[in-house]
Order: sequence, then structure tokens, then C-alpha cells
Amino acid sequence: MPNYLHYRNDESDLQYIGEAIRSVIFAVGIAHRFYLLKREIAIHEIEKKELALANEQKVRSEKDRISRDLHDNIGSELAILSMELWQLSKKYPNDPSISSAMLTKASIYNQLRDTIWAIEKNQFKFEDLESRLNTILWKHRNSNIKFRFDRSVPDSLFSLTPSQSINLYRIVQEAVQNAVAHSSCNEIKISVQANSTTGELYTEVSDDGRGFVYNQENIDNGGHYGLRNMRKRAQEVQGQIEIVSNELSGTAVILTFPVKQH
Repeated sequence: MPNYLHYRNDESDLQYIGEAIRSVIFAVGIAHRFYLLKREIAIHEIEKKELALANEQKVRSEKDRISRDLHDNIGSELAILSMELWQLSKKYPNDPSISSAMLTKASIYNQLRDTIWAIEKNQFKFEDLESRLNTILWKHRNSNIKFRFDRSVPDSLFSLTPSQSINLYRIVQEAVQNAVAHSSCNEIKISVQANSTTGELYTEVSDDGRGFVYNQENIDNGGHYGLRNMRKRAQEVQGQIEIVSNELSGTAVILTFPVKQH
């Protein structure tokens, strides 16, 4: 008598083996697709890094070229101008226009150096910026004004881009020059603080002299070029600038913008 139960067991075993084989094939297919996807992502990431590196090298090369052009062309012209003015000053020692031209030349040369300084670096520590800010104060050492510079920015946590550095430097420079020229103040204070919670840099330049009536509409319509320029510089670093002035208690220029944290 045939053993039908044995046949049915054999059929069940074959079906089980067939299902197992299909499951293995499916799993292998999924694993292979996952491998291909991971490889594609890895290749894409490598291409992104290579493109970023190539762009960085292009930017670096362009920055180097601009720095060389500024130094070799404008720097050379300023050197020639300096020599000519020096010769004129010997010939006409009491001519105030020559003395004024020499001061202007020196100012242009210092600004050229500051610009090259900002272009040549990819990022800045606050120590670099602090030395430049101290240079601003040193230039006004004969003004009979007391200067205070307070800094609370840990270099290990924060760094600045070239754009942030040069714009911050120029805003502080403009604010200090305005205070020296117009406020009749006794003291100018520069304060630079970093907030690790908000990731923002806070800079304030304040004086204790004679303030002015601050009118934003007048600035927007073309008045106070220096103040309007400071606002544009703040916008370039995605920051905000606030100017608080009182005719009896002086002026404060307050700049806030986000900075990179390590």
C-alpha cells in the first residue's frame, strides 16, 4: 500500500526548502541593493568633498592673486608717492598741504595692509583681531583720551571668518574715529564679549562725550555715510547694529552677529 503520508511530507519539505531559498535570494538582493546604495552615497560624499576642496583651492588661489595685486600694484604706487612726498617735504618743509598728503598716504597704506591681512587668512583667532584693534587705539595715543579694551572671548571656542574680521575691525575703527573727532569725550571703551549659549559675538564701542540726535531715516536717505556704511557691514555678517546716542552722555555703537563655535 503506498505511503501517501510520506509523499506529503516530502512535498512539504520541498515547499519549505523552496521558501527558504526564495527568502535567501530576497535577503541577498536586499543586501546587495543596500550595498550599492551605501557605495553610491559614499561616492557622492567623496565627490562633494573633492568639489569643496577644489573650490577652496580656487578661492585660495584667487585670494593670493588679489593680495599680490594689491601689494605689487597699489603698494608700489604708494611707495612711489611716499618718496615723492618726502622729497617735496624737504623742499617745502612748512607746507601744510604736503603734511596732510603724507598723513593721508599713511592712512591709505595702513588700510591696504589691513585688507591684505584679512584676505590672506581663512579664519581668525581673536588674538589676531585684538592686536589689530589695539592698533586703532595706538593711532590715537596723542588725543588725550583714555581708552579701555575689555575682551572676554575664549579662542578655543570661537573663530572668525575673514569677512567677519575685517567688517568688525572697520566698524570699530569708524566708531572710534567718530568718537575722537566729534564727541569731545574723556574716555572710549571697546568691549568684545562672546555668548556660547547663543553663539553670538557682542561688540560695543562707547564714549562719555557729547552725543547726537540719531535719525535712522536721515541715514537711509544719504546722511551720515559712515554710520550707513557700518550698518551695511553688519548686514554682510548677518548681524545687527544698534546706535544709542544722548547729547549729554555720549554714544554707544553695539554690534551683534553669529560666530562659529568649535
